[in-house]
Formats: sequence, structure tokens, C-alpha cells
Amino acid sequence: MIRFDEFDTPTDDTWWEVVKKSVKNPDDLHRMIHEKAGGLKLNSLYRKHSLNAIQPLQVPVVFDKPKVIQPIYIHKVVAANQAALHALENGADTILFTGPDLPTPNEWVALMKGIHLDWFEPEFDLGESNTALFFHLLNEYQQLDISFSNRRGAIAIDPITHAWLTGNFEYSRDENFKVLATILDVAREQMPGYRLLHVNSYLLRDAGATAVQELACTLSHLAEYLDYFTNRGWNAHDLFAKMQINAGTGEDYFTEIAKFRTLRFLLAKFAEAYQVNNIKIHVTAITTRRNKTVYDIHNNVLRASSEAMAAIIGGCNGICIWPYNETYQLPDEQAYRLSRNIPLILMHEAYLDVVADPSAGSYYLEVLSRKMADAAWSLFLEIEGKGGYIKVLEEGWIQEKIQKEAAKAEDAFRQGTQVLVGTNKYVNKQEVKMNDVARPSDNLFLKENRIIPVMKLKRLSEKLDEERMRLERQKEEKLN
Repeated sequence: MIRFDEFDTPTDDTWWEVVKKSVKNPDDLHRMIHEKAGGLKLNSLYRKHSLNAIQPLQVPVVFDKPKVIQPIYIHKVVAANQAALHALENGADTILFTGPDLPTPNEWVALMKGIHLDWFEPEFDLGESNTALFFHLLNEYQQLDISFSNRRGAIAIDPITHAWLTGNFEYSRDENFKVLATILDVAREQMPGYRLLHVNSYLLRDAGATAVQELACTLSHLAEYLDYFTNRGWNAHDLFAKMQINAGTGEDYFTEIAKFRTLRFLLAKFAEAYQVNNIKIHVTAITTRRNKTVYDIHNNVLRASSEAMAAIIGGCNGICIWPYNETYQLPDEQAYRLSRNIPLILMHEAYLDVVADPSAGSYYLEVLSRKMADAAWSLFLEIEGKGGYIKVLEEGWIQEKIQKEAAKAEDAFRQGTQVLVGTNKYVNKQEVKMNDVARPSDNLFLKENRIIPVMKLKRLSEKLDEERMRLERQKEEKLN
């Protein structure tokens, strides 16, 4: 029988000496203390006693299996209908119908042919048409005589994100919030199961925000909603039930695991501040477009897989993966199938959904989660001290911080220290894409009377992709 107390307990210095001996190049030792995006400094060696120096997060447990959300583009309604039916029959729990506009009455009939709105909890994001969509759906439920309890789903109504995307609110700030108040009042009675207050923070990641910035902006965004509506008589508990956070999941695997754990912790603390306990705020993880490419696009499948895995381990209520080829064309059946099967494999074959908070107790992740929570809370308080989220957006203060981090990542990509395989490393120079590009515009119009500096959604490889296609065109023109 082995008696472990007969062995000396190794000290940190002992472990570091072992690490130093295992490193072939002494110059690599500086990497043992590294910095995550956003300034979070971390060691590469942690031990059990490392947790004594921090207060590990008490992360609320997510017991429900994450819903598999199939995004469907409705630019071609007949094809979208067929894709949605196929997805629902082959593993998708729900559909996210996304597009630039509300379909015409005839198009709506074609889109929903064979689909019953009470079969599942449909989700919609039709941009500026989301408000009109709410009243359209209300009429649909009434016409179909669907009971109130079966009217469940989500509409991505998010006037604040729309404002920084386009430069202004759709109407005015006050008018937008008044319309939103009317929608919530109607929904309270007639569509009680719909989540209508959205925070589309995944778009911040597409603009280059760090995980810490995304967390802080999410809290400030929620505070804008909560303060406005509670001051007008709404109960905070009811408001939380109407909310959905669409959070981004990006390329740094451990950072994203910690980010979703931290988000659940901060949301619980945030709810307590409004005297709401045991509330479950719906969090959907959406894969970032920031690191997706046009060339060597099957690498996008691998990128999305690690991003989905991180979000599920970190604890999300739903997972939505953009199809791997949607960077340049409308997805086909294969692309939809792959985006759907990634989370299905992770849950049905890797069993990631059967353990609650599987990363809990990991010394590295516990330290990273605590550092992230402290940094995000500090930035949140700074935003609130400057007058709140809308105020710092109007002043361009938060945009400047995000764009600074985005520029760092873009510089690293250009220099090759941030690698996108197949794009800035191990490039297939024989690949031609010029004639394949067929992605319709999403009709995102910038406002003429901008009161908010716009943040551009930009992929890291965007300029490089465009340059390669330009050279392809020049080559073809010379041949002709």
C-alpha cells in the first residue's frame, strides 16, 4: 500500500524548476506568464493553493440541455421553408429566422408552410422589422387560435445595439422605448412566453470587443432596460423573464469557457441588486464572425466546433452556429447540416450536456473566471459612473476602447502572430473564390443624423480576402 505522506510535498519553486528543465528554448519561459486580450495576466502553472488567494465564483448551475438553434436565412422564402422543416426533423430544437425585412403576406405563407408556431419556440431577428413582426405574429397566433401558454419564442428587439450599428435609434431614444413599452404591455397578456428585451452582445465581439468588454457592456445594456421600465412601474422579476442575451463565443477556448461562467455569475449578482432571486436569464451563445474566413472555409467548421464546445462547457441555454460558408454566400443544405450537427455531436456523443459546470474546480479556469469577473465589474462601474451605456455610446467612449482592442488583434493578424490557418498561414494559393461570392446585402442602412459613433462589424481576414479576390479578377481579365 502506497503512503503518500511518505513523499515530500513539492513547492511551487520545485515545479518551476521542472518546467524550466522541460523547455527546450529558454526564451520561451517568458510565455509562462502571459496576457489575455483585455489585459488579464495569468500564469501557466496553478496549484490547489492558488484558489486560496482568490474567491472562486459561485456560478449558478445550468441543468437544462442547451437548445440547438438552427439559423435560417429568409432571403429566399421557399428555400428557407424547406431548410427549416428539414432542420426541425433532424435535430434542431428551434429555428432562428433571420433576414433584412418582414416578408410580405404571400411570402410569409410560403415561409411557414407546414410549420406550426406552437410546435417549438421560434426565434426571429429581422432587423428594423422586428417591431412590426411582433404585431404580425400576434395576429398569426390569434388567427390560428393558439393558446396563450403555447405562444413561446423570441424576437430580437434591441434598439440600443441598432443605434450603435447605424448611428441612431430607429425613431428617437424616447420613442423607441415607448414602442418597446407598448409591446411589453401587450405581450404580458397575449404573448407571455416571448423574450422581447434582447442584448445582442455577440455583435460587440464581431466589432472586436474583448470578452471583458462584452461582459461589462452586457450589464450596462441590461441596466438601461431595467432602470427605464422599473421607473415606469414594471416589476424587475417580470422584466428578467422577458430578456435574452445573445452572447458571442470566440476563438480563445479557455477565455470563452470562463466568459460564460462569469456571465452567469454576474447576471445572478445583477439580479440580486434588483431584489430578484433565482431568476434564469436566457443566454444564447452565437459563434463569432470575427475569425471566419472566405478562403479555406472548411476551417470555419473547426473554429465553430471549439467555440460551441466552450459555450456549452461554460453554460449556455442555447447554441447558434452560423453556417461555415455564410461569409460570402447563402448557406446550402450541407452548410446548415454541419452547423446543426456540431452541437448535436458535442451533446449526444461527447456528453457535454450531462455535467453541470464541468470546468468548476479547474485552478486555471477558476482564477481566469475571477479575474474576468473583477475586470468586467470594474468596467461596468466605470460606464455607470459616466452616465450609463447609452451615454458612453453617444460620447464614443466605449467605441474607442473597443476599437483599440480590435486594432491590436488586426495588427497581430497582419504580423502573423494571430493565426488563421489557410488565410495568413499555410495558404492554398491555388484556391479561387471570386466567382462563388453571392451573399445578398442585409440592408443595414447608416443613419444620416448620427448621434452615436458607429462601430463596424469586421472579420479579421476581410481585407486580405478582398485583396485576393481583386487579384483573381485581374488575372482573369488578363486571360480574357
